[in-house]
Amino acid sequence: PFVEKLPYPRVFGVFSFLKGLSYYEPGRNFSVFNVGESPPLSVQICFESYFPEVSRAFVKNGSEIFIVVTNDGWFHYKAALLNHFVQGVFRAVETRRQFLQVANTGITGLVDEYGRIVDALPLRVRLAGEFHIKPRKGETFYVRYGDWFFYLSVILAVVSVFISRMRGERNEGIRVRL
Repeated sequence: PFVEKLPYPRVFGVFSFLKGLSYYEPGRNFSVFNVGESPPLSVQICFESYFPEVSRAFVKNGSEIFIVVTNDGWFHYKAALLNHFVQGVFRAVETRRQFLQVANTGITGLVDEYGRIVDALPLRVRLAGEFHIKPRKGETFYVRYGDWFFYLSVILAVVSVFISRMRGERNEGIRVRL
């Protein structure tokens, strides 16, 4: 559903020559692949793993496994590579799906459906790995209802503050003597 492109084309369109991708268009479908005897799987590209709504849509469309293919070549610091990889931990827990990230220079590894890193290949070493992935069906609370719990929490917090102000209650805090 996404492509590496400049946001806000009306504003940043003059810089489109810098990226060389101006002819790509973002997709609109969340396609799930059925390859031979394998269970239905979805493939995310690069930073799509940062967006929970993408993984959620793939599960709603029947995906039982997540695979992320990424080029982390522009990250020279381990912290950035780790940050990118651990997004899979969140997506795995939210959807209860195993999450395999395959990277050319970043972290290639498998996260189980509970967010545990099962296996990862060493950084910046040319090699191949074999990962055993268990497909999983069903929907989690998050897949079924999305972010409504977050929005409900915000509304309840705002209403609580409003009610306490209407009653004239004030939080005096804690007095500290120095």
